[in-house]
Amino acid sequence: ILFSREYQKGKLSRPTSFCIFNGNICVSDRENDCVQVFDKNIIYKKDIKKYYDSIFIKRPTSVATIKVKNKYILALLERGDKNENAKIILFDDRFKFITYKLFSFLNDPQGMISFGEEFLCISDTRNRKGLILNKDLKVINSIKLDFLSDDPRFLCRVPSLVGDELWFIDYKSGLTV
Repeated sequence: ILFSREYQKGKLSRPTSFCIFNGNICVSDRENDCVQVFDKNIIYKKDIKKYYDSIFIKRPTSVATIKVKNKYILALLERGDKNENAKIILFDDRFKFITYKLFSFLNDPQGMISFGEEFLCISDTRNRKGLILNKDLKVINSIKLDFLSDDPRFLCRVPSLVGDELWFIDYKSGLTV
């Protein structure tokens, strides 16, 4: 995989996240406003640039897989523009759009991971929270990272899964919650 500042199929510009989905490597490519899909040999297959057949993806920041109704789904976290319109967009195993959910309360979400098969964790960076979502994309827990860290400026870009624990690491200090 090569990198390029100008959009070219199979070349990335500011890749921010990847996951393995249905035997493919899916990469959120923020500067190119798409998800690029590669096979297991890192051969370019396709890109996902829009959903609803006409709405273009903007600022994708993370991809992850979740299991819904016994099927694996690709979840894409779109960071939004100017701290508005953050959303999660879902695609089926053929990369066809399923649905999306708007999260207008998020402030600059920068990372999302899956854990277990049916949960997502989002780093709501500027709200200084970690959010746990179920397979229906409902927030089931909100973790106040600034409170737990005793640091009002705690900034976690991407949560981590270490063993069976979720870790949130401060961007500047390295402090871990």
